[in-house]
Amino acid sequence: MLKRMLMISVTSLAVWHGASAVDLNAASLAELESARGLGPSKAALILKEREAKGPFRSWDDLHARVPGIGEKTMEQMRASGLTLAPPAEPSRPAPSAS
Repeated sequence: MLKRMLMISVTSLAVWHGASAVDLNAASLAELESARGLGPSKAALILKEREAKGPFRSWDDLHARVPGIGEKTMEQMRASGLTLAPPAEPSRPAPSAS
């Protein structure tokens, strides 16, 4: 519980100090490389995985799919302003009124 509260506080502080939020599922290579905890190799792995298997559904999904991304790295990414919004569900056509 304390760890989550600290994580939320750090993320809020980073956003409050002007860090712009960037969605991980839309971030460019340069935007990923600029995040704390990520260098060129991890940023490239994230992009490669996202292109191969689609957007990440959650932070846990990112952790499971990209080697070398652990809790500490994810905390640093969030503190740098990276967010992860789940992909939108595909819209379904409305049922016809017959």
